[in-house]
Formats: sequence, structure tokens, C-alpha cells
Amino acid sequence: MALPTVTKTWNFSVNNTQVWNGDVWERRTLFIAIKNWFKSVGWVVRSSCNSSTAYNDGTDSWISAGNLNYNYNTSARSWLVLRAPAALGANYDVLFDCAMDSGPSWSGNPASMRIFIAQNGYNLNGTTTAHPTAINGHLGICYYGSNSNYGGMWGSGRYDWGYSYRWHAMSTSDQKQFRVVICCNGYAQGIWLFERLDTVDSPAIWTEPVVAAIGSPGGYPHLTYGNNYDPFIAGSAQYVQWREAGWLKNTLLRGLINTQQVDFYMTSEYITTNPLIIQWGAPNDITGKWPIFPIGVACSSTGRRGRQGMMTDLWMGAWAVWNYGSGNPRWGILEGETYPDDGTRKFVQFGNMIMPWTGSASSPVSTPCLVV
Repeated sequence: MALPTVTKTWNFSVNNTQVWNGDVWERRTLFIAIKNWFKSVGWVVRSSCNSSTAYNDGTDSWISAGNLNYNYNTSARSWLVLRAPAALGANYDVLFDCAMDSGPSWSGNPASMRIFIAQNGYNLNGTTTAHPTAINGHLGICYYGSNSNYGGMWGSGRYDWGYSYRWHAMSTSDQKQFRVVICCNGYAQGIWLFERLDTVDSPAIWTEPVVAAIGSPGGYPHLTYGNNYDPFIAGSAQYVQWREAGWLKNTLLRGLINTQQVDFYMTSEYITTNPLIIQWGAPNDITGKWPIFPIGVACSSTGRRGRQGMMTDLWMGAWAVWNYGSGNPRWGILEGETYPDDGTRKFVQFGNMIMPWTGSASSPVSTPCLVV
């Protein structure tokens, strides 16, 4: 297919690095760097706690790695609330909570964190032992399994100790879309998305069309389509979910339609039981071009089922493949590929996801597969 058209003006901070220093807790330094990028593009700290002091006056107490202290969810620990620019959502807050529980063996180390969104914000009432309460309920977007007491993997990986990180951040000039991709050991392994949909099927009903995701495939090698699908509405139509390989929730995108908490799936063109990008992960026989499809947003929650909108400047393409374990590339677009190959480098591919790119010739992944 012909390359798509980028509809927004994007601002980039790419090829940021976090060098491995032999300490798994260095991931806290990576997290703080990402948090600081959000502040640089219009997000503000509403309240925070470094486990010894809680600040409900806008103070950012997460300055260095030592300020992120984990503990059980009823004990003194660190937490922080970021508020998004109003263009994303009025009073839209994100809570980062360094809580741990008697969950998985990795719960409570800096690879994990409990992360929530509150579309109507959080109160300024946090203490050292309790994060602030949400004004009208909140929704977990990063946790383990079905228990939001367990921290989920926020993108720094589970097994990739001993490798440096390379991470990329991008946002639109109208402050409606924010993305972070975290790369390590030759592949993109973490994704953060906070996005207001520009194309909504029922704008009179879904008046605050904001979706969010923070996820990581853990020890698995891709941010990509998960090979499970379900009947959508009636008949044989299918939808595909891009998920975190089972380590977190079963759906990537979460949000609220009015006050109802809902799960979303990214949709793609299907044939029988596979998306076309998987069924035919190769160039078109006639045109010689690789498949690139726009991404819809479908809701699976009762009372809100159906396609609800479209993602902005985000596309699905043939699998960016890295044969995890052997280090040998297989068929498909390769991890970290940028194109077109005329020097403009307008697009980059992470897993199945295609995003706008800066034109940078540097490798998007820390150990590149291929950059053209």
C-alpha cells in the first residue's frame, strides 16, 4: 500500500538512552526520565510522595532514583499524580503507585508499578501510606492479571537485565496524543499511550474520547498483535487486540465512555481468522508494497460494544520480526525499520505498530535489526 499521510504535527524526543550500570534498580532512573519528558510537554505534577513525605501542593518529590521507594500497599511508599494538558482531557490525572503485594516474584521491583487513570482527577489528600482518592473513580491501566493490587510491567521488561535502554517519546502540537516507546536488547518492549481520538463514531455519547495504555510484553520479544480473537457483534467479523503477551491485562486500551469503565481493542482488516498483516505478512504480489492499515478502536464492554473511533497517525503493518532466542531475523519488516528509504525516514515500525518518525538515521532500538 502507499505510505499513509501524517495528519498532525509531531514533536519528538528520540534516541534517549539509559546505560546499564549493573543495578536492576536503575530502572527508577529510566522512569524519572520519562516522567520529566511528560512535564516538558505540558503535564504537571499535582501531588507526590517519596515515602517519607507526602506533598499535596504540586511538589515533584520524584527527583532521583532514591525517591521511588516500594512497599506494601498499606505501608509508606512512593506515589505521584500527573495531570495532563486540558486538550487531552479536563482534569485528566494519572497515578503512579510504587505499591507491592504478595503477587508475582517481580512485583515490588522497579520493573513493575500500579498505574491508574482518573478522568475527573484525584483529590489532594494523599499520605505516605495511601495514594490520593479519585474524585469520581479511577481505572487501572497497569497491573498484573485481574488484581490491581499487584504492580504491572510498565515497559522496562522483566528479563532484560544487563542491557541498556533506548527510549523515544512523541507528542502532537495540539497536546492530544502522547506516546513513549521503550527499546532494549534489539526490540521495542514497552509502550505508553495517552490519546484523545480525533475520529469518534458517536461524539454525542462519547464526549471525552480518551484512551490510555501502559504495557510491556515482559520477557517476550514484541509489542505486537496477540494471537487471540473473538467474534465481534454478530456473524464472522473479527477484531484483533494488541496486548502485552498475557503479562498484564488482556486488553491494551482502557478508558471511560461517560462514567462506564470500558476495554478497547485495536481493529485491523481480517481474512477468516487472521489479520491480513499476519495472513500475508509480505509485499503485495502486484504492487510490491508492504501492507499498512489504519487502526480502529472497538469496545468489547457490555452496553458499549462496537467500533467507537479511529487512532490518529498510528497504523498496523506486517510483523516487525526478531527471532527471539537465536537473534536471527525472519520474514516481515524488521524491528526498528524506518522508511521510506529516500532519506526522509517519515515512519518507524515497532512490532506491528507504525508511527511517525523524525527522519533520524539513528537506530530506534538499542541493538538494531535493520535501519534503511
